[in-house]
Amino acid sequence: HLFDWRDINSKSFGHTSFYLAARRGRAIVGVLPLTLIESRLFGRILCSMPFVNFGGPCAPTPAVRTALVKAAVALADERGVRYLELRCTDQLDVALPVSTRKISMTLELAADPQTLWNAFSSKHRNNIRRAEKNGLAVKSGGLELLPVFYQVMQQSWHSLGTPLYASSYFENILQALPEHTRIFVCHRAEEPVAVAFNGYFKGTVEGM
Repeated sequence: HLFDWRDINSKSFGHTSFYLAARRGRAIVGVLPLTLIESRLFGRILCSMPFVNFGGPCAPTPAVRTALVKAAVALADERGVRYLELRCTDQLDVALPVSTRKISMTLELAADPQTLWNAFSSKHRNNIRRAEKNGLAVKSGGLELLPVFYQVMQQSWHSLGTPLYASSYFENILQALPEHTRIFVCHRAEEPVAVAFNGYFKGTVEGM
């Protein structure tokens, strides 16, 4: 829901974004970011938010969320889109079709590393020890790790037959949100064998 995503999607893909705000007097009491995607393959789509897992209205009460969704529906009709997609973490109290084909799972993590370790199954702990014995090591960083991250991702996505976003997309995210993003690279000796791109916000880590 951060406003930075407007410029990220505009610079990376040329998409136009709309940020709906619900006001009570002069106070903003809810927001709903929307991005208009114009695709030759899928047509015109209004989405909150594309290319990431979550979006939808952010508001303290069902009434405000409903008002924002109604405004989004009106905007979708005005723009003549094929459909409106809201990637919500909770079901909305609105008369719209709902898809549950994607599931998100959030795991509470203890602050103490030893508590986390003890919570793992013995099989999982053995797998971690095996990785250490095989010389696997992980480093984390930002833009400086983007080239190797993108190289590994290209190989992985190519094997799946899926085109990968341009490297500039990830670069734009890292530049706009340096305090909220981090790249992880796992090496075996000098060879990168696995990568991750994580987002951080309000105590939650999300694989992006």
